[in-house]
Amino acid sequence: AYNAAVAWYRSGRYDRALRFSEIAHGELAESMAVRYLHGVLLQTVGRYGDARDLLTGTLSRAEELGSVFHVAIAYLNLGVSSRLLGDLDAALESFEAAARLGREQGWQGVVSAALMGRGRVLLTLGDREGANSAWAEARRLGRRSGFEAAEADSSLSLAALALAEGKREK
Repeated sequence: AYNAAVAWYRSGRYDRALRFSEIAHGELAESMAVRYLHGVLLQTVGRYGDARDLLTGTLSRAEELGSVFHVAIAYLNLGVSSRLLGDLDAALESFEAAARLGREQGWQGVVSAALMGRGRVLLTLGDREGANSAWAEARRLGRRSGFEAAEADSSLSLAALALAEGKREK
């Protein structure tokens, strides 16, 4: 069901992707990747509050598991959800928490994604200079990590980053 959800998402059929994600989420609720995908799909179809609720639970689960990496990814996704809901203070807090964890652990892709998100929030707040500064740093780090900064604020990219980086987490 997970692979079908991803395939439908890539084809632009978000309604079908969400249905398959709901199946996968029910079957594999403990899988962090499935939780991220389901949250991303909820965001994609405009169910931002549901996405934030799911991702808040995902953050709690990551903390229970003691997975610093998944905590960082949950913060990234919560930042996106909060931004989409217009809760810009919460979005900034989430992106800052993700960046802090990414820096502490040496995960440049996580820091790059957090800076891209921070830049979008700052631009929304009218701080063009702050946004440009965050984006410049994100691009610099993204080039070093191999994570494309241009994709760093895409929720699906954050889910993909979680999968890729999670395989390397020790």
